[in-house]
Amino acid sequence: MSRSCGWCRRRCRLTIARAMTRDEVTGLLSKDVPLRERVLWTMLYETAARADKLLLLDIPDLDTANRCSR
Repeated sequence: MSRSCGWCRRRCRLTIARAMTRDEVTGLLSKDVPLRERVLWTMLYETAARADKLLLLDIPDLDTANRCSR
C-alpha cells in the first residue's frame, strides 16, 4: 500500500525504517574494519551529519582533541 507523506506533490512511498539499537551500534563500531570506515561510521552516528558532507572533510579539517570539525 502506498501512502503520501504530505510534503511531496507526487505520491511517494513512506518507508518504515527502524533505528538501530545501542547494542547494534556498539557491535557495528567494534567490528574489525579499516580505520577510515570506523571513523566514518562513528562520525555518522555521533553527528547525524549526511555522509556526503562527512566525505568532503580532509584530515586538517578535523580537531581530534575536541572531537569536532573546523
